[in-house]
Amino acid sequence: MGKYHGDFISRTPGLKLTAICDVDEKRLEVAQKDYPGIKIYSKIEKMLSDFHKRLWYDVTNKDQCQAIVRFDGGRYAEFQTSAIAAIGKPKWRILGTKGALSINHGEEDIRVISFIHGSREELKVPFMQSSSWDNYYIKIADHLLTGEPLAVTADSARRVITVFELAEKSAKSGKVQPVPYEK
Repeated sequence: MGKYHGDFISRTPGLKLTAICDVDEKRLEVAQKDYPGIKIYSKIEKMLSDFHKRLWYDVTNKDQCQAIVRFDGGRYAEFQTSAIAAIGKPKWRILGTKGALSINHGEEDIRVISFIHGSREELKVPFMQSSSWDNYYIKIADHLLTGEPLAVTADSARRVITVFELAEKSAKSGKVQPVPYEK
């Protein structure tokens, strides 16, 4: 079935087969012969975690990335961002068995779905009024000039950056990266 779809993708104008994932190493060897230059993966997690450049080679940021971060208890978070996609995905999408929420770029409401009372309920919750970019830079100036506290501290930003750095390291190595212990 995989080769069947791979052949269709390869023959379709505008599409390019770039990767194949299979747990069977022999099938991966055959795929590499059938599709020279293709990326092969034996684990779906490795294939889905990708940080790459497609357009802007002269800057340090990745054009596009996707990462799956797994937590204890079977929970996970999937991060996907793109600076080059023609259509973006929701800014936030949180899914659960008893509810979900979605926040789209440019919209003023959070869409909430709930099954708490036995039936599906949907509502829209207005965003809290957010500050403008002018206000953001005023707050930074206040911090630098008068010592006012920052809304986003260096420590909180460091944790987020660490998660993304470890996700990229995991994507490159194909191995789980432990998060350093923090107090």
